[in-house]
Amino acid sequence: MREVDLAAVAAVVDIGGVAVPTWTFGGRIPGAEIRVKRGEVVRARFDNRLSAPSSVHWHGPALRADMDGVPGSTQMPVAPGSGFTYEFTAAHAGTYWFHPHVGVQLDRGLYAPLVVEDPDDGAGYDLEGGGRARRQEPP
Repeated sequence: MREVDLAAVAAVVDIGGVAVPTWTFGGRIPGAEIRVKRGEVVRARFDNRLSAPSSVHWHGPALRADMDGVPGSTQMPVAPGSGFTYEFTAAHAGTYWFHPHVGVQLDRGLYAPLVVEDPDDGAGYDLEGGGRARRQEPP
């Protein structure tokens, strides 16, 4: 099981030499990546430290509806000063992302990557002969 803490917070971030007050996951844009193995359970404790309701929508992975993070559809919005724990199995390998489904929060910087690795993928990607190492003798 991979346990992560996701804090939605107001922060000042540098975007190309300009300091801008905005909303972030953990004080940075994008937020820190979550990297797991296929089949691993993700338990993400979301802490809404913003002045508005929020959520976390997991964009792309197949998961239960009650963990999908769409306020008014699959869950109630997470009130300011409150939290919610998302828990799901990362069933399929891929590169995904997560963000709120509330107003313009995504546009303000609340997003981050979710990478689900396949432990069986790429074992011989840099070897010739379909994954079998070949030894070459010097001439």
